[in-house]
Amino acid sequence: MALSLTAQEQSVEMVAEFPPTYPHTRFELFAKSLALEHHQNPFAKNLCLFANTGSWGPEDYLAECLRDRLPRVLELGISKDKSAAAGQEAEQAEPVSAYYPYAPSSIVLVDSSWNLSTCSSGTMLVGCRYLTEKTISAAVLELRDPSGQIVAVADPALRDLYNAATFSGDWSRVAAPILEFQATRFLEMVRQQMSPRPLGRPSSAPLITGIIFPEEIKQRESSGDGWLFVVEHPVRRNGFRDGKALPATYFARAGRAGNQDMLLRIPELSSLEGKAVAIIGLGCVGAPVAIELAKAGIGDLRLVEPDFIEPGTVVRWPLGVVHSGEAKGWALNAFLRENFPRTKVTVSETRVGSAVSMGGLDLATETRLLDGIDLVFDATADPGLHMLVSAMARARSLPYICAYSTHGGWGGRLVRIRPNATLGCWWCFLKNEDDGLLPTLPEAPPMTLIQPQGCNLPTFTAAAFDVQEVSLAGIRLAVSTLLENCPGGYPATNWDVGTLTLRTPKGALCAPSWTVGSLERHPECRSH
Repeated sequence: MALSLTAQEQSVEMVAEFPPTYPHTRFELFAKSLALEHHQNPFAKNLCLFANTGSWGPEDYLAECLRDRLPRVLELGISKDKSAAAGQEAEQAEPVSAYYPYAPSSIVLVDSSWNLSTCSSGTMLVGCRYLTEKTISAAVLELRDPSGQIVAVADPALRDLYNAATFSGDWSRVAAPILEFQATRFLEMVRQQMSPRPLGRPSSAPLITGIIFPEEIKQRESSGDGWLFVVEHPVRRNGFRDGKALPATYFARAGRAGNQDMLLRIPELSSLEGKAVAIIGLGCVGAPVAIELAKAGIGDLRLVEPDFIEPGTVVRWPLGVVHSGEAKGWALNAFLRENFPRTKVTVSETRVGSAVSMGGLDLATETRLLDGIDLVFDATADPGLHMLVSAMARARSLPYICAYSTHGGWGGRLVRIRPNATLGCWWCFLKNEDDGLLPTLPEAPPMTLIQPQGCNLPTFTAAAFDVQEVSLAGIRLAVSTLLENCPGGYPATNWDVGTLTLRTPKGALCAPSWTVGSLERHPECRSH
């Protein structure tokens, strides 16, 4: 719908576009002749009449928006007065780098903590996981000034991950964002401003250029560095045989991947990078715990599991069928290194509780596993091992957490034993359970035990999303235990035994509920 309006004492041609889903979703209003500093996409030229989709309602008709909202949007879009905008617009930055037409799935990682105020241009080394004429996945490994001095380097974890191939490139700071959506013309405009001029490159080599410009990181405060990259990749023009090349040029977005960039969304977990956890047992409870702890930023994981991935188990294991036959610990190690490289992972295929000649735990192995750790997480789901693993933790004055699901995934249990804090031990837990002092575990009938073909032991039936209720609660308990004495850390937990209920005694679904309490010392306990 074309519109001709008078705004700010001038005639403005606008176009209103209604999506097929209108009125459930909002219309867009485009003003090609305007160039507002705020509240307008600099390329598509649509105006920001609503702060977000949540501020739109089907009762917001176009005519009313033109009458009530448009004048204020135009006034604020022109104004440079931050105080005048206070309370009149959403308190958020409008980073111009968000609007460029980037090539799909193309990204180059940088670190927001780099201080580049001492120079304005130079060369860079870029490490690529892949680079084609249409897309790139890369990280800036180092930046140098015009004299060749290194002014910024990537986190070592990223350097190890983005090392399949490296390319040199140029970077430069410009005084203001260049509002050009054609990558080739954008690059020409940047090179006119770059000093010194970029180095020549062989015509067959890709050229990656990084551009820095002032950008909002808070409402109406252009106090941060905006980044974007232009990739120029020579390819042969189809049908030419004379060797001439036609550059394929495209924008690649910058991704902030510094350590502080990663912790920004999880401030309560920042101290986890200095913590170490040993996870014994990597089944359907333990494996998700390992992944989530790495995702949360744990610094060191020791993974203990002798088993391999059976194809049928992937229905409740976090990695899929293509990993069949791989050792569970090493499969998780590869996944974590690729996706969460800041977590150090150590793998052991030790059979805890077995004779040494059968791959069991010897003193040297135990020392390597448990030295320097802060918590033992027992996900063996083996009643015969819980006493042993808890004793190993107790001997080293380490917090111990045991997590397991019940048959059918009807419920589960968490048990935590903290040195000098928990009154009872594992033996006390067993005796209290036998004496009926703990809530009864909801457990499916015996027919939920099965023995798949090729397996030498029975297993239970259960859905992953039921079992993972135990894993997730176990992760919260572990993180709470690790950070309870850290200022500003994750809140402390005031219970040590939790019983999960997902089904009624007759098997009907119920909302997940936890019954929690303390682990008391049993009167007959002789361990204290």
